[in-house]
Amino acid sequence: MANLKKILGERVRYLRKSRSLTQEKLAEMINADQRTISAIENGHSLSHQVLQSIMDVLELEPSEFFKLEDLIGLSDDEIRKELFDTIPKLSSEDLRKYYKILKAISD
Repeated sequence: MANLKKILGERVRYLRKSRSLTQEKLAEMINADQRTISAIENGHSLSHQVLQSIMDVLELEPSEFFKLEDLIGLSDDEIRKELFDTIPKLSSEDLRKYYKILKAISD
């Protein structure tokens, strides 16, 4: 799970910087603390609610947010292995979140 949080944190950083936003400004936009954004970008913390807030304020659909090709330098086989290794370790709650994310991307 830590690797996924790191990847998502890198995506948040990329999207924030591509819009010329500081961590402070993004935090203000989602009614959070700058430390929250820093923790997310460093792969330490990311809740479903905060992720949804970030997508909302940046006006991104899930399929746009999860366009990770520019961040992931892994081959298709490496990505499959990472997913297959991660899925069995997920809690029921996280498994359902993964499913919702994948469903949103594929719709």
